Amino acid sequence: MDQPTKYSTLLLDLDCLLDTRLGTLLNIDRDLCTRVITAGDSYFNRQEDRFETLSPEEFYGFYHRRNKLVLASSPMTRMVEFIQEFILGTIKNNYNSPFHFIPKILINTAPYKLNKNEQEQLHKSIVHYSDNKAIIEFINTPIAELTPKFINDNISLVLMYEYKDWLEIHSESKALEKCPCTEVGLLVPSIYFNHMPGPQDQKKLQKHKMTPFEALEFLAKPFISLKVVKTSVFSMPISHLEILLGGTISDEPSEDDSPDGSVENEMEITGYSD
Repeated sequence: MDQPTKYSTLLLDLDCLLDTRLGTLLNIDRDLCTRVITAGDSYFNRQEDRFETLSPEEFYGFYHRRNKLVLASSPMTRMVEFIQEFILGTIKNNYNSPFHFIPKILINTAPYKLNKNEQEQLHKSIVHYSDNKAIIEFINTPIAELTPKFINDNISLVLMYEYKDWLEIHSESKALEKCPCTEVGLLVPSIYFNHMPGPQDQKKLQKHKMTPFEALEFLAKPFISLKVVKTSVFSMPISHLEILLGGTISDEPSEDDSPDGSVENEMEITGYSD
């Protein structure tokens, strides 16, 4: 008897797939960008979008006005590897499931307005990286319209860079309270978007034997299965540094960016199902 078919859907936006933080820096000041990404591994392990004397507030002033010029300047992130791992995990889970899960990659192109040709080119790239083993679809939905109900009904796993805004919007509207997404995974970078915790904040958390990011995961648990992972996963592979500085951006994944050639050591890779 044939297994009933279901989709296992990964939702991510272009700002996860492409390192638009670097693209923004390149368009602000190429020399600044060069200094930032050649200063050891601080860019890849950062916990704030603070770059030399450029404060997070100043950076976001540019970043929130990003456009397709920034997009064109942005290299692929290590999320390409994660997409591959997600697809493999979904396929492997079929051996122990009464359902036949089909992996689907849903890419949110907001806030960019891609034309038909640009979307087709992006589609071809993702089909290539996925070895044509997943369905690739696009949406263009602002985060305010990316409701918990839509995510709960259609999505298995979400990758989101600016997660703070989505959590705040749908917490204030009570949408997350009315429709919690506890079976959905939300993977986010280890970035502080409000402010770095001060000594007093750290002291309070130490009483509970928690780091600030562990506290965030705990507080989000009744609403969504949030997991904080290393910022490097949302960044350009370190091995592409020389290519980027040479003026040519490569989107080929490398095996030199993690100990075993995958992102599994830095984020938990699991097959998720709708």
